[in-house]
Order: sequence, then C-alpha cells, then structure tokens
Amino acid sequence: MNRFNRYAVSAILVTQMHENMGLGYDGPPRHLGEDESVFRITALQEELDEYMEASTLVEKYDALLDMLVFLLGTMHRHGFAYNLGFQEVMRCNMSKEVGPQPDGKRGGFKRDLVKPKGWVGPEEALNRILVMQGASSNGS
Repeated sequence: MNRFNRYAVSAILVTQMHENMGLGYDGPPRHLGEDESVFRITALQEELDEYMEASTLVEKYDALLDMLVFLLGTMHRHGFAYNLGFQEVMRCNMSKEVGPQPDGKRGGFKRDLVKPKGWVGPEEALNRILVMQGASSNGS
C-alpha cells in the first residue's frame, strides 16, 4: 500500500512537514516513546486551552487548525492509517442517533449523537486495519 493512499490531503501535508524536519515514519503502527507522548499530549492540551480562551474567530480557527496538525502528526508518528480508520469511525458514528445526553455529559449540551440499542463500535474494524498495517493481532 502506498503510504500516501492512507491519508487525506491535510495528513499528507503534515507527513511532508515531518519528513522535512527529520521526523518521518513509514513503518507499522507502534507506541510512541514516553518523551514524545508527553510532548504531543502537552501540545494538544495547549492548543485546546488556546481554543477555550480564544475570543475571536481568527484565534479559534488558528487553535483548531493547530490541534489538527498535532492530531494528524501524532497519527503519522504512530503509523496509523488515517483515512481507513476515519472512515470506520464515521461509518459507526453515522449509525448513531441524535438525542439528549443523560446526566449532563459533555458539558450539558442538550443534543448529541447517542448509541442506539445494538450499536457496534469501530474497534474490531480498527484492529483489522492495524493488523493489515503490520501491528500485532491484539492491537497492543
């Protein structure tokens, strides 16, 4: 599988940025080292905080795009097939129903996607994708 076939254009650009910075990875899915994991979690949290504190549309827009860069970059560094996984998650999300969230979940927003009776999540499909990419069959 061509490594770029598994990414959307935005993910291709992040992958190219990583390659230009000497951070490219084209191997099977893997865990990140502790230092890189902490860096990426901290960076994502900083961008989320920026979004929460933003008062202008430009600041919100910038924070969301920076989060996307870090999310896609983290997926690239893990070796995850973005497009395939995203399609599976969206397939499952599309089978959810719009409804109220119980017990103030997610900040008390009145409506959200809720899992109907018998809903099946994407975990088995995601595991198949990881195995197809060369990860162990138990996804660990």
